[in-house]
Amino acid sequence: MVKLATESKYQSLLDELVRGGAAPGAALGIVTLTGEMVLATSGVRSLIDDSPIRSGDHFHLGSCAKAITATVAAELVEEGLINWYEPISSVCDLPTEASLAQLLNHTAGLPPFEEERELIGMPELPKDAVQNRRGFAEFVLGHRDSSPPGTAMRYSNAGYAVVGAVIDTLTNSSWEEAVRHRIFERLDLAAGFGWPAGARASNPWGHQLIDGRLVPHPPDDSYQLEPWIAPAGDIHMSFMSFLRWQHANLEALSSGSGALSPRVIRTVHENGYGWGRQQFAGHNISGHTGSADTFFAAAIILHDIGMGVVVTTNATWERCEPATMELLKEIVRDL
Repeated sequence: MVKLATESKYQSLLDELVRGGAAPGAALGIVTLTGEMVLATSGVRSLIDDSPIRSGDHFHLGSCAKAITATVAAELVEEGLINWYEPISSVCDLPTEASLAQLLNHTAGLPPFEEERELIGMPELPKDAVQNRRGFAEFVLGHRDSSPPGTAMRYSNAGYAVVGAVIDTLTNSSWEEAVRHRIFERLDLAAGFGWPAGARASNPWGHQLIDGRLVPHPPDDSYQLEPWIAPAGDIHMSFMSFLRWQHANLEALSSGSGALSPRVIRTVHENGYGWGRQQFAGHNISGHTGSADTFFAAAIILHDIGMGVVVTTNATWERCEPATMELLKEIVRDL
């Protein structure tokens, strides 16, 4: 049986991360299959606000949101609204031979869309979220840098943007509403879309490295993620809720109980839909990291011992991510 170390040990590790300058604030959590949790928080919400980080504070998840989008898509497959392997054009009027599975496992042949230069030539998109995603899907599916579906794996935010457009169509609503209803409300998660402090002023601000120093990112400035990329990474969630999301996955995977369908969750984990399957610090895991250049999040499920670990910071830069991942490895090696 795996035994957790004392909270003081994890607190010391997290304090060291913050003291070392990786981020102004951070949170760390471990959850077991039975729901036992160990949490630690350290540092401040912003360099212009010395309020301490709390477990109820919201962090931006970045690409850790992909697992949520994949879970919603998998539920639509279970409901018979779409097939994993047929072209999505069979259910949506979109010009592609790519399947839902290929979009979710990054083999649809679409470009990454991680850099601003990839937006060159993109037309101005509607403000409405559903129309925005539809317009982006039509643009990217004819992109000059695309390759035939199924020919290679290529990590792509664009694939998840297209999945968002598919969810809009199949639910006759929006990706946001589907996520809110099927994930946030069902699991009673405190979560939303956009920057955390945009939803509640007391939430942490993200930080960016500008001219050699960390600078707080105002949640209402010009840097906002457009609706098209939201399914790939524009969700914020309280740290406690992020840990409960991990626990819901653990329950479905290990005991077949809980609010999430075991078949859905096993499908997304086993096929790498929204999660990456790999060996990490001697364990068989599903995991993902996420950052939209203001926060950093890392989440893993340890399949062999039935535990989940999450770490979040309110900054991302060249020292933050390696230091956070090293902290994660140290925690996992000790489990």
